[in-house]
Amino acid sequence: MIIAIFTLLILFTIFCLFCRLILLNLSKKTTLAEQIKPPYAVLSVKNCEGCIEALIRSIARQMKFGECVNSLDTLIVTDLGSEDDTPIILEKLGLEYPFIYCMSQEEYKKTVDG
Repeated sequence: MIIAIFTLLILFTIFCLFCRLILLNLSKKTTLAEQIKPPYAVLSVKNCEGCIEALIRSIARQMKFGECVNSLDTLIVTDLGSEDDTPIILEKLGLEYPFIYCMSQEEYKKTVDG
C-alpha cells in the first residue's frame, strides 16, 4: 500500500513538472521576426491562384528533403495584394508547413523593419 502511494506521489510530481514546463513554453511571447530562422528566402506573389499551390508544395518538398541549394530553413511568401484566392491558398499552406510564413506586404515590412 505504501509503495502504491509513493508511486502515485512520484507520478503526480512528474506530471506537475511536465505541466509547468508546458506553461512556461506557452507563456514565452516571441515576435514573428524571432520565429523566422535564417537562412530564408522571400517569394513575392500576386494573383497566382492557378499555380501557387504547386509551386509552394514543390519548394516545401525540396526544403524538407534538403534538396534546396544552401539548405533553406524558412520560406517567407508575401502577397502583394492579390484579388483572387491566392491569400486563402497561402494561409492554408502556411498552416500545413510550419517552416513557411505567408503574410501580406504590410506584415512583411513590419517584420523586417521591426
